[in-house]
Amino acid sequence: MVHTNLKVVDGKLNEINKSFEKYSKLNSNYKTIQKLVIQNNVTGCTMMWNRSLNNLLSFNDDKRLIMHDWWIALLAASFGQIIYIDEPTILYRQHESNVVGASQVNSIGYIKEKLREKNMHDSLVRTYNQAKKLEEEYQGSLPLDIKNFLCLYSKMNEYSKLKRISVLFKYKVFKQSFMQVIGELLFI
Repeated sequence: MVHTNLKVVDGKLNEINKSFEKYSKLNSNYKTIQKLVIQNNVTGCTMMWNRSLNNLLSFNDDKRLIMHDWWIALLAASFGQIIYIDEPTILYRQHESNVVGASQVNSIGYIKEKLREKNMHDSLVRTYNQAKKLEEEYQGSLPLDIKNFLCLYSKMNEYSKLKRISVLFKYKVFKQSFMQVIGELLFI
């Protein structure tokens, strides 16, 4: 699977930032399942993939899927390779109606919104559920190390807080900005 950077623009196509990755504090060099299971850094509108990955795709309208582009990235990380091209190939229009959108993750507004306990905890639980779907659906063909990791990660809600934190450190399952990691450790 290949994906690219984007240029962030406003509703009138004025440049907000020449790099979606930098604007959103993402690191597209994070390509392993352990990095992608907790946070997506792949924007679907720039993705291309080969027939092998296409043949693996199954969405089944399952509510555990957080976003389709994230799901495809998880499959690519599990079964193949992810290549990132750090050149914007499209304009990404940022406006009030974006479903997800580009976010300045170190801004005060973003931090206040995300650090509310229920919001952050629910967000983490959704990643456990998505990992469980991946484990269940592809268990017969997943590489053993990925299968074992997904089995452990998908059960995070069953563990004590200390064990959840130890899993994060053992497998380096951290979000991509400092403030997000702080929130993750607080609300895991």
